[in-house]
Amino acid sequence: MKFKYLISIIFVLCISLNAADFWKTVKENVTLLPDVEFDSDLRFFAFQKDSMFYEKYLCEVNHNIEIFLMRIRKNNFLIFRSDQKANMGHSVSGLVFAPQEIAFSLTPFYEYRTKEVFFQAGLDHRCFHEIDRDKKPTIYWNMLFMGVGSKNYRIHSFNNLINESDSVNMLDRLSWYFVWGYYVREFGGLIEPRKIMSDIPDYEHELKLVYRYALLNWKKNILNLTGTTMLDLGGKRTVFWQETGLEINGQFNRFGGSVFLNYIIDNGRFDSKDNLLEIGVRLYK
Repeated sequence: MKFKYLISIIFVLCISLNAADFWKTVKENVTLLPDVEFDSDLRFFAFQKDSMFYEKYLCEVNHNIEIFLMRIRKNNFLIFRSDQKANMGHSVSGLVFAPQEIAFSLTPFYEYRTKEVFFQAGLDHRCFHEIDRDKKPTIYWNMLFMGVGSKNYRIHSFNNLINESDSVNMLDRLSWYFVWGYYVREFGGLIEPRKIMSDIPDYEHELKLVYRYALLNWKKNILNLTGTTMLDLGGKRTVFWQETGLEINGQFNRFGGSVFLNYIIDNGRFDSKDNLLEIGVRLYK
């Protein structure tokens, strides 16, 4: 009997020692909530090409937040991102700033960083809801994605690389991010397809390239050429989206702001902004 007690004590001691080593390793290599980044912008639209665009597009507000949940060693990150968008237009009766639509996303993903680039993989859940309207059904999807981007893709990294360097080469002035997405329609029969993705849109894949190039910098201000090119594939037709613009960034410690101008061309995406000009201001951390 005493021998059994001795074995039990030794077993408990071994577990305790292993647990102590385990938690020591975790403490040395894992950091919880190492950072939070966010940006908000207000943009107004011009060049509405018809009455539908005039009714829908007057202004838009965007709020985006990235919560770094965990850093494992130096290069591995678990991140949660959420985007919210609300736009206003003109009502049929002539009311200005009439709410039109609200959209949001929930995006958990993993990021691995090297010296020059980062890699991402995750799930993008996104939905679009009309406000007090019934002109189209609610649009939603779940998209698996993989992405790769330059080390200076995030705006703070981009600004710091340019503002804190005595000499900036052409590569330092360029930031980019490329992503491939796959729209999930089935989940092994465990979930009804209509609960995973709405009938509209009917895409299967998405390719997107986002880029920024610093044309000119003075003090802590930067004039950038910006752009987003997107293709949605696999549906009844290929959908194209091109957004090209200029922005002026200014940064103060961990906070910054910008004014921007974008022109958009697309061939009829479900949230088309074809031929619209965006003029806006943005704050970010």
